[in-house]
Amino acid sequence: MTPYDDLPYVSRPFRQTHPDRLASMGLLLGMTPADPRTAHVLDVGCGSALNLIAMAATLPDARFFGFDLAQTAVEQARSCIARLGLQNIRVEHMDLLEFPGDAGEFDYIIAHGFYSWVPEEVREALLALVNRHASPHAICYLSFNARPGSTLRLAWREAAAYHAHGIIDPVERAQASVRMLELMAETSAARPGAWRDIVTEMVDAVHAKGIRWVGHDDFGPVFEPFHFHEVAEAAARHGMQYLSDACHFDSQPYELGDPAREILQDLEQRDLLLREQYFDFLELRPFRQILLCRSGVALRRPIDTAGLRQMSFSSAADETGAAADGQIVVSNPLTGSRSEVGELSRAILRQLRAAWPCSMPFAQVLPAQADRDEIALRVERLWACALIEAHAVAQRCGRGTEERPVVWHLARLEAADGTTVTTRIHSQCIVDDVTRDLLRLLDGSRSRSELIARFPDLQRRLDWLARMGLLEPADESTPA
Repeated sequence: MTPYDDLPYVSRPFRQTHPDRLASMGLLLGMTPADPRTAHVLDVGCGSALNLIAMAATLPDARFFGFDLAQTAVEQARSCIARLGLQNIRVEHMDLLEFPGDAGEFDYIIAHGFYSWVPEEVREALLALVNRHASPHAICYLSFNARPGSTLRLAWREAAAYHAHGIIDPVERAQASVRMLELMAETSAARPGAWRDIVTEMVDAVHAKGIRWVGHDDFGPVFEPFHFHEVAEAAARHGMQYLSDACHFDSQPYELGDPAREILQDLEQRDLLLREQYFDFLELRPFRQILLCRSGVALRRPIDTAGLRQMSFSSAADETGAAADGQIVVSNPLTGSRSEVGELSRAILRQLRAAWPCSMPFAQVLPAQADRDEIALRVERLWACALIEAHAVAQRCGRGTEERPVVWHLARLEAADGTTVTTRIHSQCIVDDVTRDLLRLLDGSRSRSELIARFPDLQRRLDWLARMGLLEPADESTPA
């Protein structure tokens, strides 16, 4: 039994780990990554594997393998896979130290929430596994707690360990730890400053994550933050190099002042790894999500807009106001990003928003007679601001206008058990009881007229399901 058997971890999809996201970063930096549609994907410490299952359900010709040390989680994953009838995914109960040497090559390797939560021996074994099993142009996603931004979390961990001393039950122990953080927030409330702001943000994040996450993320047996340069050096010892942040927006100094930006710009031209480390010092990032590739792969920096022209784009961004200088304020609810844009960027965003959640090839963005170089530049800036997403594989969903609408099978399965469902665009949303009932019926066997008899506001609900990315494209909508 492991702590993850005693207190099961809540599994969910992570957009930043999706092969499409990883491939797009590789393409933009000069790599030739494997086509996600036919790739071989490994998830290390996959838990109950919802992240991997959601990928497998939308990429039927790709192959997926996950493993975890928690038997309970593996059994949950296998049950879900069997209920969905997926043939392209396998999940095993396995210790990383016993990973078979003949497992073959993987094009995408995911190690989310793993590196900072295991002993040194296992960390080294992870990087050795990546080097041994990564295909020539493989991309590895690796997340870890970062120094110096995790310093306050360490202080909380120490105080909470003392406060919860003697409590055996994992849920009660996590609850006591949260109460300690709330006490720290209450005592800092009367003292304005950075400390109060950081503690308040931590309380909000903890409440949003829930007890099961806190019990493992912050109070598991191992909690080891690292400086960026330490992880980069460890990867280099195993033949891997830093490719980029998994979320490009996270590596941009938008909230830093001009002096700090100038320092980072100078460092980037001289030594990218040094720039990344100083950015962590200046930004106090507590958590890093980085991508690695083989050390021998030649990369193209900075990002060349030629790579953008091979891709498609999507955006959920909405206009939220007008700036004093006449520009338009735009916000993306998926990424939390906000920026001011001019008329050309506004036109691009409107076109992508109209197609959402489907993506649009670069060649179709704005009229053909428009200046394509200028459009490429604007698209690159919008992507860097996280107002649009780049896709190596087209993002396709139903539009809510189909005669026999179909909600994709994973969401239908989840709706039978609860109110949180996974979307085709690798996110989650919460549905009410009426929508749950509708989801369970949208299997392609019922016509619109049959559905309207039960749901008079059918089109409104279908429009919402379409925006969430829950509907199957028409050519994949076969009765189940």
